[in-house]
Amino acid sequence: MPTNVLDNIKGSELPKAWAEKIKAIPDESYTITIRPQREIMSLKQVMSELSRKAQARGLTPEKLEEILDDVREFLKRMDLIVEERGYVPHIDDGVLLNMAPLWELIPSWQAEPKKAWEALERGDYDWACQAIDHWPVRVKKKCKTNKSFAIAHGLA
Repeated sequence: MPTNVLDNIKGSELPKAWAEKIKAIPDESYTITIRPQREIMSLKQVMSELSRKAQARGLTPEKLEEILDDVREFLKRMDLIVEERGYVPHIDDGVLLNMAPLWELIPSWQAEPKKAWEALERGDYDWACQAIDHWPVRVKKKCKTNKSFAIAHGLA
């Protein structure tokens, strides 16, 4: 089952590397989906196809197995975040706060999402849907004294 990481975001909200890769247009919406199982199956097919050509391509079966192990580790981490932590993207939170729970998965764009995750942990963004998803007790307590938080979370 695919995991929607970002749903219907504007091209201008994408990290620059992603926007260039998919040739995003600033005013168009996109859905970005990660399908780790499909990647594993694809990699297994590549492994079987390339086994006889691996030497010529510089990819030994061991190297391909190492890559497959990396994909499996990615899938394990994604499952932890999505299944155990209950990650759900919320369009109203914006790209950065939606990427914050995924900061461990994106080494090329890790610094800003990690800072955002730490800020979410501290309670700096308790108005955000990601905050109530991950720290509901703390956020609901703040909603009792902060009407704008209560309204944002539909508790007013």
